[in-house]
Amino acid sequence: MQRYQPGSHVMVRTPLLPLEDLPRGSLEETRKHIRRLLSRPEVQEAILIASPSLYAALPAYLLGEARTLDARQRRQIELGALKYLLRASARPTPYGTFCGVAVAALDEHFSIGVAPTALHRTVSQLDFSQVLAVAVECEALLTEEHNPRLYTHPATLRFGQRFFLENITRRGQGDNRCASIRATPAAEGILGLCAKGENLQTVLAWLDRQYPHRTRQQNFKALRHLMDAGFLFTDLRPSPMCADPVQHLLARIEGIPAFAVQAAQLREVQQLLTAADALPPGEGLDLYQQLGVAGTFSSARGEGTENNQDVQAPRRVDLVTALTQNRFSRAVAEEAAHSHALLLHLASRESQAPLERYLERFRERYGERLVPLLELLSAAVGLGPVEGYSRPAPLEPGPPPSMAFNAKDRYLFDLALRHQGKEEVQLREHEEALLALQSSVPVQTLPESGEIYVRVLAPSQEAIEAGQYQLVLGPMGAVSMAGKTFGRFARALPAEAYQQFKRQENTPGVRHANSSYFPISARLMNVNAQCASEAWEVPYGAPPLHEDRVILPSEILVGADGSGFFFISATDGSRVVVHANHMLSLQFAPNVVRFLEEASRQRQRAPLPFSWGRGAGLLPYLPRVVYGKTILSPRTWQVPRAVWLALRGQDESMVCAGVEDIRQTHGLPMRVEVGREDNLLVLDLDNPLHVAVLLEEVRKGEGEHLELRESFTQPEHLWKNAEAGAHLLEFVVPLFHPSPEPVSLPNVVQMETGWKDRVFPVGGEWIYLRLYPGFASRSELLRLHMAPLLEALAPQTRCAFHVLYNDPGEHIRLRVLPADGQHEMVLGRLMVWCADLRRNGLLREVVVTDYERELERYGGAGLMEMSEVAFHSSSRLVLRYLCDHPAEDPSARMAFTAWVSLLGLRQTFEPVLLRSFLSGLAAHNRTFLEGQLEPKRRYNEVKQLRGMLMVGRGHTPPQTLSPELAQAVSDHLHQQGKVFEQAALQLRPERFMAFVASHLHMHANRMGLSRIEEALVYQGMHDAVVALIHTAGRTPGQPEAGMVGSNGS
Repeated sequence: MQRYQPGSHVMVRTPLLPLEDLPRGSLEETRKHIRRLLSRPEVQEAILIASPSLYAALPAYLLGEARTLDARQRRQIELGALKYLLRASARPTPYGTFCGVAVAALDEHFSIGVAPTALHRTVSQLDFSQVLAVAVECEALLTEEHNPRLYTHPATLRFGQRFFLENITRRGQGDNRCASIRATPAAEGILGLCAKGENLQTVLAWLDRQYPHRTRQQNFKALRHLMDAGFLFTDLRPSPMCADPVQHLLARIEGIPAFAVQAAQLREVQQLLTAADALPPGEGLDLYQQLGVAGTFSSARGEGTENNQDVQAPRRVDLVTALTQNRFSRAVAEEAAHSHALLLHLASRESQAPLERYLERFRERYGERLVPLLELLSAAVGLGPVEGYSRPAPLEPGPPPSMAFNAKDRYLFDLALRHQGKEEVQLREHEEALLALQSSVPVQTLPESGEIYVRVLAPSQEAIEAGQYQLVLGPMGAVSMAGKTFGRFARALPAEAYQQFKRQENTPGVRHANSSYFPISARLMNVNAQCASEAWEVPYGAPPLHEDRVILPSEILVGADGSGFFFISATDGSRVVVHANHMLSLQFAPNVVRFLEEASRQRQRAPLPFSWGRGAGLLPYLPRVVYGKTILSPRTWQVPRAVWLALRGQDESMVCAGVEDIRQTHGLPMRVEVGREDNLLVLDLDNPLHVAVLLEEVRKGEGEHLELRESFTQPEHLWKNAEAGAHLLEFVVPLFHPSPEPVSLPNVVQMETGWKDRVFPVGGEWIYLRLYPGFASRSELLRLHMAPLLEALAPQTRCAFHVLYNDPGEHIRLRVLPADGQHEMVLGRLMVWCADLRRNGLLREVVVTDYERELERYGGAGLMEMSEVAFHSSSRLVLRYLCDHPAEDPSARMAFTAWVSLLGLRQTFEPVLLRSFLSGLAAHNRTFLEGQLEPKRRYNEVKQLRGMLMVGRGHTPPQTLSPELAQAVSDHLHQQGKVFEQAALQLRPERFMAFVASHLHMHANRMGLSRIEEALVYQGMHDAVVALIHTAGRTPGQPEAGMVGSNGS
């Protein structure tokens, strides 16, 4: 297994309070402890920042004012405060000032010391949602006199005569609604000018020149319409990667009278935050209370939040922990790296299954073609969203996840079953077997970096130095890409800690980019914050950080090769790799962003927390999992929720007795952890208030069982700092691949892209009908009705051809391209013709729909147009044949099809190449034939075809041809020869062979051959060519008269 190397610095995550401050003891002792902690200013400040409503209720609770609080209210405040205190003492996950962050340098020794709280500091800034609210408010005040930069939403897609936007951005945050406007010349011009940013005055000047009859106010109104619809936004909105959003906005609105109120309010808030940060924790209470009034902007509140102080909390405050010692042992980091390597190789790929199915659909529809990203993800013109995506969701849900056990699930379930009642499993004893079960997983690449979360258990730091320690994998386990956890603290932590995340070297022709977007809720921007670790940026619905380093989604093309999806810049052909350098889940990201990030690391191993597999929920107990010195998973218990819910409403003595009975029945320890992922609470099951918190969690949770985890918070697990006590520390260790695989450059054959060449909607150039037969057969419809119709329409049409289909239901597909100015007349004639056939029962149903070309199959738009002319000549030939030979004779149709196809191939290929081509075609169909026909019949059919084709050395038709049919054959061979000649020049050999095979197949389809008959035709053609070459008595490579093609490819 590849072991990664630790980075230069690790993050230290420290709860505000030492573990000794965890409220515990008897009921009265716990209440006294809670009151004592709530009286401390740094604790009050933390609660004010997290929950202004709870902070407002604290005075009445601490003073015991029975007249203002009833028993229920006191209980709610008490339990709410207790939950925050549990977080502040035993949850090392950053949340306001309940947990702080610091960095420690990698060293040969381990020495971490937490300084007293008074030495910590806060880093405060206005909540991103508030900044965006002010920016949107200012955008609404814009007039034609202002001059911000305007940007077109990068996901704008034109289809037909309209512009579409599947995810608008309203009020500075994501929105699932779709917007659509008419693609007027003015709208097209404006959106084109602002694609990469343009000043408002420049756009207005362009409109004045283009539309001199309009006033400046009218032109500005057109811009305002595009802004209100979401297609345009301004640079007043800060980039999601902006280090100081408030300063960004102030720099653009200060000094402008229209924005004086907003600028003054922002400046006041900025000053209050700066003043609060200058004070030690706990001394900024008055300032933060003032912020609750000065920093809440009306436009940020949204519906239903007017009375919720917590939703309106206007600031984001992080705590930076002061360390007296900040050295982290290299040996400990390398032990963590060893566990990270195992997690990488045990990781399941099931989460990538939807993307793999999407890849199959992409290859089936597009083949080697490069497809515009926005077109691909649009349900109107492309494949639509990947199943499971939500912004917007696919029209049809994907299959439900499989619940069947695989080999790894069975092995782990059996392992857990054999260890029921035992404390732990040593995974090293089962490592080889588990890794062997991963062999069925397709080859995957390793990420170039990652992060692992660990806690260090030891009674003292001296014990750690001596190697007497254990690591506990944090609830989040590990993540791909180093720097994700560090991103949101870029303003708080020293700059040298971030140098390790800068990409040291780039592969020529590859652009690494960060994505930036506004999440569904602007408040999530506090989690979405990231440091710009990559040189390029892909913005979505947000202004870029630097305009000269931008790759727009509209400029990205999607392709697929043996490794999965890849992205190409349409501007310079470079490969684009997009990274998500933040901790916000992609689950609710816009589809464009999510696809770019997930497909960029498709088939890449991702480290996940250790999992017992699908059988985990079936067992009441799972043992601790140990690998070397690392505890990968604690002991866990599954206790039915009904058991806990039965205790609700009972008096304290009954609850205590009931909990003790549960503990004895399930073997629970006194102290456990409850919650999900890293949102865990450490609870003492012998403490009535802790149990009350537990019962609240049970009531709010879902599922039949409550999971309880082993807690490593005993005195022997943690060392004490003389200055600050024993803190429950968690370390985030960045890890880097020692020799990461370079990003490969795909072998791209640039082809036509845009939907305009592919899709012709109803009302467009082409007319496309699906004709479902009634009492007439398809052959009768073609011979008696379609043939005379198309003959009559020939002067008014440029092209017309048919295809036979059986899915869904047996029908004929007719595609007609009217001549210029004849569309209305041709469509009218077709509708009258269909109506007449419907009235007589000859047609059961007629469907008018969009014509979507198979560009990838036929070599792009240029070759597609030539192919359509060849299809036209093929249809005329087939219809003429059916009129001349009305009797249904499958053998005659097979012989005629083989003869025409072979004539076309002989004018294209030299004999040796012709034999090679037909050998491949016959081999491809041989397996199918063997499963459909008995050997004797197959032999006789092929022998008969071969004999017919060898008459006159292949030049004599198997039937007498009328002059009209002979002319139709000549015309078809001429048109087919032209397209084959061009295809041979433009396509790679293997693509050219597939192109020719597709033309042969479509001609056999029009002739009405079944799948078996078509396969027999190819086998007969192959055998005839082999016999002709053999009987010619020549050496390979010596051309035979009449068999040398026009291009020799």
